[in-house]
Amino acid sequence: MKYRHSVHVKTLVAAALLAGAATLPSCDDVIFDSEGDCSSHFYATFRYDANVLQSDAFGRQVTGVALYVFDQTGSLVGEYHHDRQPSADNNYRIPLDLPPGTYDMLAWCTGTPVHEQPIAFAINESQNPSAMSALSAAHPLENAPDGALYAAHDIVPLFHGISRGVVFPDKPGDIDVEPIYLTKDTNRINISLVNMGGQAMDPDDYTVELTGRHSQLDHLNNLVEDSPEHLYRPWATLPLRVETGNGRADGDGEEVNNGMLARLTMGRLIADKDHRLTVRRNDTGETVISMPVMGALIQAMDLYPSMKTPQQYLDCVDAYNFELFLDPNGAWIKTRVFINGWRVVPDQTEDI
Repeated sequence: MKYRHSVHVKTLVAAALLAGAATLPSCDDVIFDSEGDCSSHFYATFRYDANVLQSDAFGRQVTGVALYVFDQTGSLVGEYHHDRQPSADNNYRIPLDLPPGTYDMLAWCTGTPVHEQPIAFAINESQNPSAMSALSAAHPLENAPDGALYAAHDIVPLFHGISRGVVFPDKPGDIDVEPIYLTKDTNRINISLVNMGGQAMDPDDYTVELTGRHSQLDHLNNLVEDSPEHLYRPWATLPLRVETGNGRADGDGEEVNNGMLARLTMGRLIADKDHRLTVRRNDTGETVISMPVMGALIQAMDLYPSMKTPQQYLDCVDAYNFELFLDPNGAWIKTRVFINGWRVVPDQTEDI
């Protein structure tokens, strides 16, 4: 027989008998090559429970994974790119062909967009990055004729996760190392605007915009401070017919669309970074609504009592439904604003 190590087997057996020990072979003992695989096999696993249900939704929402592993000197030692099909459970893991040690891991993951022709965050140095800090993310912006930067497409869902000082233990077998917990960095915004007098509204008569500086994220998932200011514009606008109890428009006996819905997607929301929602009439240029958004969003946090901080709430909620109302003359009713069904009071110190 061929031994794994050169040892005095008879001496070891005699010593075991004298001690009265009856032990089975293991990878720490003297064993034959045929006894099995005594190497370590490491696997990366992922969790996405930073959501309103606070349950792991990785299996259902994540369809693409880019994972980067760095050693303690900051050198890239592993890079993995995988696509996957959504699943009801989360048994997904990536085999890591790495030796025991301590590593830092960063993941940028993607999901499935809700609308056709989306844009996507691009990962800087996505192949063979020079350092973890190089792995920033940015989505494209377009130039308007007036020079303004804007995004007017759905955005492929983006998730970020980072784990530092992850120990890959020096022991045999299949080992799931510490999970990487993800944060979702994209948000769907639905803005409905309704004329309470029943007057007809045409979505083409209005421009809806949200200001932002959310097109760039660094490797730690923070907004890049010098990100350019830009606008988020709807990738879809739809007419609405809403019963207001005030009869039909213009008394002509015909049902009309007295509202509109604007659908937008924007990047990660940060509690101390405000945004402004603006609605203008296209025929006159008149500003109908100008509303700071962040304070109103945080008021709706009361809907989610399990959320401990504004940032946790903003990271866990990924869809916001705004309901705004106009009076019969087309003026904004500032005291009637709802976000996700919760009545909020926007800043009342401004003229609009």
